[in-house]
Amino acid sequence: MNKMKSAIYATILSAAVALPHWSLAQQTMNLNFSTSTPKGGCIIGFKGGNAPGTDKPMKLEFSYRVKDGNLNTQISVNGWPKAQKEDPERIVPMTMTLDSGEKIISKDGGYSSGFNDRYWAAWGKENSAAIFEKMKNVKTVHIEGDGMDLGDFDLQVKGLVYTWISGCAERQKAGGQ
Repeated sequence: MNKMKSAIYATILSAAVALPHWSLAQQTMNLNFSTSTPKGGCIIGFKGGNAPGTDKPMKLEFSYRVKDGNLNTQISVNGWPKAQKEDPERIVPMTMTLDSGEKIISKDGGYSSGFNDRYWAAWGKENSAAIFEKMKNVKTVHIEGDGMDLGDFDLQVKGLVYTWISGCAERQKAGGQ
């Protein structure tokens, strides 16, 4: 666990160096995100508001497959009737609006249910690199899809998604997690 915390702090510090207009104190205060490093993958998540029609909090996660750079996004909720009732075969693209105003529509998307209920988006291997590159300058995203406005998600520090995933991928390629 200490190794993981050290990696996270190192990522935040590298973000601070890469983003000189923020002081280190501003970047390390009140950060609230989660990470996971399954073999071959890097996942970073951020809390959001409640899922539409519920009092259940949402979590926005970005997952990155190291071997090919495939980027996916999902809204995860514990106990979301909408996702539980949906046909898992139905294709439901997601729209992610970056804080620059640029809207990106996923190549694929849909719902799944299990331990958590999910509304997921797949950007496609051919689009993932360009979308991932855009994350260098993103601090907030707005998510919409399937007639729902899922709201804004604060990614804590401009470029944190890109910086953390890049570092995670490098560590995995080098043989460490």
